[in-house]
Amino acid sequence: MVEQISADKTIAEGKLQKAKPALEEAEAALKTIKAADIATVRKLGKPPYLITLIMDAVLILFKRKLDSVKPDLDKNFIIASWGESLKVMSDTRFLGKIVEYQTDLINAEMIDLLTPYFEYR
Repeated sequence: MVEQISADKTIAEGKLQKAKPALEEAEAALKTIKAADIATVRKLGKPPYLITLIMDAVLILFKRKLDSVKPDLDKNFIIASWGESLKVMSDTRFLGKIVEYQTDLINAEMIDLLTPYFEYR
């Protein structure tokens, strides 16, 4: 039992070390976003698909409702929940909530839901 826990810990620490540069890069990018950027995105009639997928990930992290999963045959993925994303972005505290998001709130279920977004190409 102790050996298994030790092995699991070693694997987890290795994954953490691999993920750390990406996390640091994301945190640095996050610091460059301004409220005006959010307002610009909200005004887009048809935002770029990548933005809609990023916002789906934000919805998952904020434990907000996603639309029923429907395929987007052109993109070979899903139709994003843009309507709910607009609601979330309309909160005047949205940017602050992202910046102050407590990453220790991320659980295994969230990771499972986010994984297809990370793997989408």
